[in-house]
Amino acid sequence: DKLTDLLPEDKSTLLIFYCGGLKCNLSAKSAAKAEALGYTNVKVYAEGWPDWKAKGHIPGVSAAYVKKLVDKPGDAVIIDARPARKFKKSHVPGAINISDREFDDKLNLLPGDKSTEIIYYCGGYDCPLSSKSAAKAVAQGYTNVKLFQAGYPAWKQAYGASEAPAQAAAPAGGAPRIETGEEAGIITIASFNKLMKENPDDFYWYDVRDPEEVEADGTYGGAVVMAVDEVEDQMDELPTDKPIVFFCSTGARSGDEARRSRSLLPRCQRRVPQGRQHPHGVASGLSAALRRDNGRPGRGPGSDPPLGFCGYSPCIDGLLRQRQLR
Repeated sequence: DKLTDLLPEDKSTLLIFYCGGLKCNLSAKSAAKAEALGYTNVKVYAEGWPDWKAKGHIPGVSAAYVKKLVDKPGDAVIIDARPARKFKKSHVPGAINISDREFDDKLNLLPGDKSTEIIYYCGGYDCPLSSKSAAKAVAQGYTNVKLFQAGYPAWKQAYGASEAPAQAAAPAGGAPRIETGEEAGIITIASFNKLMKENPDDFYWYDVRDPEEVEADGTYGGAVVMAVDEVEDQMDELPTDKPIVFFCSTGARSGDEARRSRSLLPRCQRRVPQGRQHPHGVASGLSAALRRDNGRPGRGPGSDPPLGFCGYSPCIDGLLRQRQLR
């Protein structure tokens, strides 16, 4: 009764209650209370936690559980499965960084004792990286793997993190104005929304989430669906006549792809014209990494180089729910 504020506002949302198994009646009681509050899609997982664990599913832990491990360090290992650039910016104290992409290359960083408690986290419920890495650890024979699935956003909300103020990037020529945030080459959620609404045809939009995520949540109209591995394979075939935005769920994969694009695509490596400045900064949530390049073939001498960027914009899932785009 004291935590009803945690329930969703939409009373048709599916709610699943569970507790300690068939002999535990707490989930049934809570389900009845939810129905009394007007929720219309309430289910009870009667077998509960014992059944979930017996079937080999990876258990989850809370921010408070992780905080106890941080406050009293022991043998447990906390692993951040996000890309290194995200980890370097901010992370759970005491965590080590083994990005999901680099899992196989960094097996030596995992504990030798396979009964060691390992906690994986990433960018929150919409980020699949920690789940993927945890499953890989289990496949390697680790027997005490857990997921802090609420991830760094929950840690930050509960225990804080420093953030730099957003900055505004000056537009080049007649290019759309882009508002940047705290991490080099990143635009804000507000700027992304504005560009999507007012200048959708000025950019290419690439959804680099896994196919099952796109199938479940949909994507923006006009976006090209191309998973991260496909982008790498087709890097030389990406269009060059307009800026590119990569987006995913939380920015981890798309951020990696933006960085990789800048290093692999010659058009992302050209010098910035004199008198111009690279946009920089990050937004918490939806973001885009920017680039500028020199003039393109067919442009007259002395013409103002167009704005371009290899970018990324995380947190698409929340926006899709808001816009109901399919």
